Amino acid sequence: MITAKFTLQFPFLQESLTAVPDMELRIEPGQFPFVGEKTIQLLVWATGDDFDRFEAQARENPLIKDITTLTTEGSSRLYRLESENEELRSLFRILFYDHDTVLKQGVITTDGWHFWLRALDKNAVSTVGEKLQEHGIPADFRAIYTEHGAEELTADITEGQYDALVEAYIRGYFDIPREVSQQELAAELGISGQAVSERIRRAVKAILDDIFTTIHRQGKE
Repeated sequence: MITAKFTLQFPFLQESLTAVPDMELRIEPGQFPFVGEKTIQLLVWATGDDFDRFEAQARENPLIKDITTLTTEGSSRLYRLESENEELRSLFRILFYDHDTVLKQGVITTDGWHFWLRALDKNAVSTVGEKLQEHGIPADFRAIYTEHGAEELTADITEGQYDALVEAYIRGYFDIPREVSQQELAAELGISGQAVSERIRRAVKAILDDIFTTIHRQGKE
């Protein structure tokens, strides 16, 4: 299994959070897919800032048909949000239909929709990335990591290395035959071909170092 971490810029709920910038909404896992229904329902846990102000903003948002408080636990409140927004329906269809993907974590803030998406293989992540681009939904893939047993493997990779590796991964640079050339990646990233090569090789080395270090450590336990 692999996990892809990425951020989407999507107006639904982001606009309502502008009045309460310290609030974050965590998507309750296990509720997808449901896009066949006429009304889309989304369960989110809200924490921080002013609940009353957020609810007032949500009720004024034309994209939100209804907002209902289901329960309150400590400083968190669980909401059911209803919408008939077709763009939201398309987003969930892209993320969770026919791609062997599962929501690991989802957080909505004023900065965007932050997803941790678990997939069986890289083809599922590639398909999601391509379809988001086709639908004009800006997506910033920040990290892709594999899971070894119950332990997640991460690597110390710079932001530039992440960008190069994720772009190469999604565009098919590692496929046989390759779907994109090094120069095409360089043009996409706005850097030289040599810089692309160095960033990908350094990122791959860091990931392999992390994997083999973890395997070696587990072998001694």
